[in-house]
Amino acid sequence: MEDSCDVTIDSSSGHRQGSIRSPRYPRHYPPSTACSYRLVGNSTERVQLMFQTFDLYHPGKVAEKNCLDADIVKVSTIIDGGKAEIDAFCGSVANPKIQLMSTGPELLIEFLSFQNTNTGTGFQAEYRFLQ
Repeated sequence: MEDSCDVTIDSSSGHRQGSIRSPRYPRHYPPSTACSYRLVGNSTERVQLMFQTFDLYHPGKVAEKNCLDADIVKVSTIIDGGKAEIDAFCGSVANPKIQLMSTGPELLIEFLSFQNTNTGTGFQAEYRFLQ
């Protein structure tokens, strides 16, 4: 598991599957944090991401698409050096069934905490590189 805030995981290094998590998980993550997790496969691979737990600060404490004033996780695919956002998540989900697949060999997960609160434990997600 990775607990660092800026991580690059390359499938060619033998890390074909594993997990990523927010800093300090499962304890409260620090405020004013910007983290990036870059998952890089070879040219024929895609990256599958499955959130296992998800608990971020949200003023309404619900999982909704209105992430204004909330801590957030953004998931993007990287194609030809350009970033295309797949989805963004905020709030808290008791048993997330969030599963995403990249459209190219690279996936970028960005975690941004803006609030000075200790209400969220963050997230944990599993990844796999698929042919």
